[in-house]
Amino acid sequence: MSPQKIGATLVWCLEDLNPTDVQRLLPNSSTGSLQEQIQLDVREGVDRSILCHILTYTDGAVFLTPEGIVAGGGAHLKYSETSRSLIPAYRGTRHTSAKRFSFDFSETVVFAVSSDGLVTVFSGGMNIVHLTGNGAVPEAEALAAFSPDLASPSTADLVECQRCRKIFKIQMANLAQVEQQVPCPVCRHILNSTCWNVLEVYVIKQRSLSSPLSSPLCTLGAANPQLVLPSNSSAQTQD
Repeated sequence: MSPQKIGATLVWCLEDLNPTDVQRLLPNSSTGSLQEQIQLDVREGVDRSILCHILTYTDGAVFLTPEGIVAGGGAHLKYSETSRSLIPAYRGTRHTSAKRFSFDFSETVVFAVSSDGLVTVFSGGMNIVHLTGNGAVPEAEALAAFSPDLASPSTADLVECQRCRKIFKIQMANLAQVEQQVPCPVCRHILNSTCWNVLEVYVIKQRSLSSPLSSPLCTLGAANPQLVLPSNSSAQTQD
């Protein structure tokens, strides 16, 4: 879609959706069941071409199953007042709704494709494409190679942001001598102040919004963004 500069929103569901889940994700809206009309798999080149043609003439978001099968389309994403207050407007209407929707529904990853060809990926209310960093493991290895005296066991703490209530894992090594503040990657509220060197911050994606401290779905690195799917899930990508 990006090379053809077709604007679209794709919602990748990390778990299979039953009718109750669909109603929870899309209150007061309906989706046209593309899957009942034609079976489309975004991993297949021919199917991607068909999907691009459909999206050219279809308004609203398209939902994908964990396997990349199109489950429905024409959905207008809804988001809560909480996400509206925490997540500021971002670019246009398409990107703002995608970012806020991803904050409300952590079991999804949302791809917003601009008509100018740019692709933005949202998860947990964050733009994970623009997150930068070398990652905890390479940085720790580089420090140890530079000077064995700097090698130090790392520690990881689970922290809940007191503003947006997202759960993060902060991985640190005892290297720094000055206090360092750790901002929330979602709402920028200060998560923690530490004299340790922060190597990496992960947001913990949850299975259920009603139980934020249990059943992690996957982790997403804020410094080194890598989506880690459960062992019973798989993802395939093609150019």
